Amino acid sequence: LNEFMTQCGLLKDYKKAFKTVYGKTIDDFEKEWTDWLTLQDIPLTHGLIYTGVKLKEGNPASFEEAMQSGAVKGNMSLGDEFFINVKYDAAEGKYRQALLLSPRNPVILNKLGRVLSAQEKHKEAVSILEEAVKYNPDYSNTYLNLADAYLKLGQMDDAMEALTESNEINPFNPYIHKMLGLIYFNRNDRANAIFEWRNVLKLDSGNDEMKRWLRGMGLDIK
Repeated sequence: LNEFMTQCGLLKDYKKAFKTVYGKTIDDFEKEWTDWLTLQDIPLTHGLIYTGVKLKEGNPASFEEAMQSGAVKGNMSLGDEFFINVKYDAAEGKYRQALLLSPRNPVILNKLGRVLSAQEKHKEAVSILEEAVKYNPDYSNTYLNLADAYLKLGQMDDAMEALTESNEINPFNPYIHKMLGLIYFNRNDRANAIFEWRNVLKLDSGNDEMKRWLRGMGLDIK
C-alpha cells in the first residue's frame, strides 16, 4: 500500500499507479477478487438496504411491504433535509421513526449515529454506530463517524482503530489520512503525522490545508 501511495504521487493517476504496483488493472483485480469470493464460505450481512417502492398487483402483503418501505425512505429523506439545515433534533426524530420500521438497517443506524454525535450525544452515538457495524462491517463511513465520536470522547486509541478499519476498506479517502495524521501529531509522532499528511497530498494534490500543515512542520512543500 505504501508503494501504491508513492506511485499515486509520482504518476498523478491512481489507475496507472495500481497497475504499476500490482501488475493488473483495477477491473481485472475486482474480477479476480469477485471470483475468489464466490468460492469462499462467507456469512451474509444485511449490507446497504434498498428502500425503493415497487407494488405488485393483487398482493396485499407486497402492498404493505411497499408502503412500509416508502415510509422508511420518506423519513430518511426528511431526516437528511433536517440534518443539512442543522435541525438536529428533528433529524434524530425522523431517523428514529425510520428505524422503528427497519430496525436493522445499517444506513439508518449510521445516519442516526452521525446526528447524535452532532448533538454531542457521543456515547449514545458510539452505541448506535457499533450496532451499524454489526449489520454491515464493510461500510467505510460508519467507521469514520465512529472515529469522530471517539475523538470527541477523548478515546484516541479507539478512534485510531476505527480510522484504520475505514482505511482498510477505502484507502483512497484523503480525510482518513488527515485524521490519522492529527492523532499522530497529538501523540508527538512527527514522522507518522508527516507520512499520513503526505498521503493526503498524493490523493489530493491541491489540498492547500495539508500544504500549510506540512510547511508548518518545516517541510519544503510547493
